[in-house]
Amino acid sequence: MEVRAREAMGLAQDLTPPIPPLAAALHDAFLSSHCSSCFRLIFSRNTPLNPISFPSCPSCNASILYCSQSCSASDSPRHVSSGECRLLSTSPHACTSDLRAALRLLHSLGSHPLPTPPSRIGGLLVCDLDGAPEEEGESEISGRIREGATLMARARNGKLEGDVVATAEKEKAALWAVVRNAVEVQVGGAAAVGIAVYGPMFSWLNHSCSPNACYRFEYPSRSELDPGSFEPSSLRVFPSGHEQDAAAWSAWFCSETQLFIGLCGYGPRVVVRATKPIKKGEEICIAYIDLLQPKAARRADLSSKYRFLCCCARCSASPQQYVDHVLSCDLRILNSDHANADTSCEELADFLDQAIDKYMDDGNPQFFCEMVENMLLSGSFASKQFQAEKPFENKFKLHPLHHLSLSAYMSLSSTYKVRANDFGEENATKNFKMSRAATAYALLLAGATNHLFLSDVALIANGALFWINAGEALLNLLRSSKWDSAKLVDDESGYSIDVIPSHWSREIGPSVSWNEFEGRSVMFLNCISGTLIRFWPFLTEGFSFLEKIESPVDFTWLGLPKFPHQTLVNREVDAISREHLHFESQFKPGTATFEQERMNLFQVAALCLHYGRYLASICYGPKCYLADNASHLLNAQGFM
Repeated sequence: MEVRAREAMGLAQDLTPPIPPLAAALHDAFLSSHCSSCFRLIFSRNTPLNPISFPSCPSCNASILYCSQSCSASDSPRHVSSGECRLLSTSPHACTSDLRAALRLLHSLGSHPLPTPPSRIGGLLVCDLDGAPEEEGESEISGRIREGATLMARARNGKLEGDVVATAEKEKAALWAVVRNAVEVQVGGAAAVGIAVYGPMFSWLNHSCSPNACYRFEYPSRSELDPGSFEPSSLRVFPSGHEQDAAAWSAWFCSETQLFIGLCGYGPRVVVRATKPIKKGEEICIAYIDLLQPKAARRADLSSKYRFLCCCARCSASPQQYVDHVLSCDLRILNSDHANADTSCEELADFLDQAIDKYMDDGNPQFFCEMVENMLLSGSFASKQFQAEKPFENKFKLHPLHHLSLSAYMSLSSTYKVRANDFGEENATKNFKMSRAATAYALLLAGATNHLFLSDVALIANGALFWINAGEALLNLLRSSKWDSAKLVDDESGYSIDVIPSHWSREIGPSVSWNEFEGRSVMFLNCISGTLIRFWPFLTEGFSFLEKIESPVDFTWLGLPKFPHQTLVNREVDAISREHLHFESQFKPGTATFEQERMNLFQVAALCLHYGRYLASICYGPKCYLADNASHLLNAQGFM
């Protein structure tokens, strides 16, 4: 099954309208805080809990809440009739979201007959129910399916006891469809609050480790859907495959009114958006997993979660692509074209997981930072404090772009932020030092990802997130009591942050040209690298590993090319940004004053936020959470 483009499209274009789900269910932990119909937040930690103010279901001990009477009126019948209410009242399971989504899927299908044996349900491919699972971990999933289907059948039939296994084939099929096709729903910057299953327009999108599209979730409109926007003929995508696939696609698009309205009128909508130029007839692919992993880790992840072996262009490349070479190889062969650069580092990966688990157990951030930085510095986890069975042989050193290094930077940046908050105003000096480390690791993570992003634009979403995080970390550092950050322009020194090109503040249009995109990416790197090199020692002083990093954005000191091969950059930097060289002209070489350091940091923060906002707008649209967050930070500091 494939989905292809009906017409040629540029990056930053929505490929689909907002697609309603076939079924959706909140995770159990969010049932008491979010609306079970539209998934909107009702209560937060800062909101006094007053369930009487909102409709609920008394039959299942108020497990289900709604944000409004309209949500309650539209969803309550489904909640009761599907068997979800009875399941919540009787199920001993701590997590029932997959079971409840499967119950709702069966309820949504209603009178639609299922084939025997069921191979598809709601247009979704299900597992071979008669096949004997042999793969590692498959028996556990199959056991969960059998047990869950039994609970579902009892909830649907009202038989809380007795043998209903023989009559649970529909429930098994629905639960398999949910397990294989459901996606975690994350709206805005919150955690994933539930799962949803979507029809062929989304579920038939295949995975690629170098995708040309991504997706975002939106809350459903409180008004009725615009019927015209869901006409099948108006869609920019179409199915490609066997005739029965095309027939199944059409069946789920057209009702008696010839309008695609989904099989349910609730739940978060999903929108697919192009992140690369797409040719007419080209297959549209998204990523199912984290792309900042080497090939072996990606394949293991896809196999365990989705039961297939990825053979996309990135995974099949021989020799492997630059990104995979850098993410996985030993420092000793980092600059070579060695085809088999994968290095076994399972011991280090296990150590990093152990360090995180230990931190979660004992809550000692200082010990965690020391252990992880020791791993980065020496490629070893030998320590008198850490109880390891035997020291790890120092066979190689992790280089700064290794995938384990990137994972460590994420953890260290957040942990140093925690340490800074722990010291607070009472110990301004230590607070400032911890904030410097948090900022340095955020910048290093963004810079390392940017180096990879220049080689494979599929990493654009990671770039957007990490540059915005880096900009926010810089602003947090500047709020330290060591600096007076109330003013961004010092009347005495005359420094000003008003050096960002004006067109960076404009929102992107309905599409972005490839030339504009690559030009702005090169211009950003050129602008930021010259200033970063001046204050990087100021951020890293006193941190052994960070002091060994000569630059967080330009890795030529490692012997790597200024721009990776197969890069989006195909022109000289100076030719792109000659008109913006005045950005660096304000600062003279040599040791900067404390106030100059402050202004440098403000300027880099502005650049990081502007560029991160630009990338986020391409990925998810100009009104997405990441872009809104960056805009809020920029506006709060007078950068826009």
